Amino acid sequence: MFSTNALSQYYWDVGFSAGGANYLGEMGGTDQSRRDFIYDIKLNQTRWMLGTFFRYRVNQNFSWNTSISYGRIQGADSLSDYPNRFGRNLSFRNDIVEVATRGELYFYTVNDVGRTGRYRLDFRTYVFGGLGMFYHNPQAFYQGKWHALQPLKTEGKTYSRVQPVIPIGGGFYYTYKRQHRIGWEFGWRITFTDYLDDASSFYIDPDLHQSELAAALANRSADRQNDPRFLGLDKYKTGSIRGEPSNNDSYLFTQFSYSFVLRGQRRNIRHKSYNYVYSKRKRRRTKAKF
Repeated sequence: MFSTNALSQYYWDVGFSAGGANYLGEMGGTDQSRRDFIYDIKLNQTRWMLGTFFRYRVNQNFSWNTSISYGRIQGADSLSDYPNRFGRNLSFRNDIVEVATRGELYFYTVNDVGRTGRYRLDFRTYVFGGLGMFYHNPQAFYQGKWHALQPLKTEGKTYSRVQPVIPIGGGFYYTYKRQHRIGWEFGWRITFTDYLDDASSFYIDPDLHQSELAAALANRSADRQNDPRFLGLDKYKTGSIRGEPSNNDSYLFTQFSYSFVLRGQRRNIRHKSYNYVYSKRKRRRTKAKF
């Protein structure tokens, strides 16, 4: 078939996502000291995430994706069997709002799943990387209330609640009847801050805190004194390590997605992935010989 005007194309899709959020940082973990990447995750601390996105198909191998995501991460030293963490007794939750744009590179594609010849279901896998910004607000639960930790300066320092982020990861999706996409992806968020959990460096002199609340939330080890696993208050005194400043925190989103593909138009371009072309029939220049 030939087209003399415009060919209908499928370049945009708009959708939403939902899934789980995890955190990698100072709190929680296993019965060992810090371990890299997912080996330090506490799966029972997985919390929720929601998002919306729109994607533009540049060509058959590459797309741009812009997203807004909202998720919660949390951690607690009480869940760790490692004595130093357990005795420190810190905990937090943090609601994160992220805006990011990224490129998606497709490395494996099946244009006609099942080889039906009808091209009603295709499959694509991809890797992605990009840039974004996020807002976060770590909080601790104390005396029946949640308290924002950043204004309290629990380590005598201030840090910004708005931070850059690098999202990387991979996933796949199916496109059904050319306009319904259902997918799954795993994404790791590389940050440039060690304060997602409000713990990074050292304990400061309690007299330097701005309030009794700040002093109480900066050092909660005294609550563990009667536990046989407690190593002693000297481990958590002024100048002792409260966090691990040599490594930044990060977070993970694992999500399922649905999107609706919008039909647009672009002139004189054939879409190579599908065997359908919408066009006007050409007029005959001579009479049919039958």
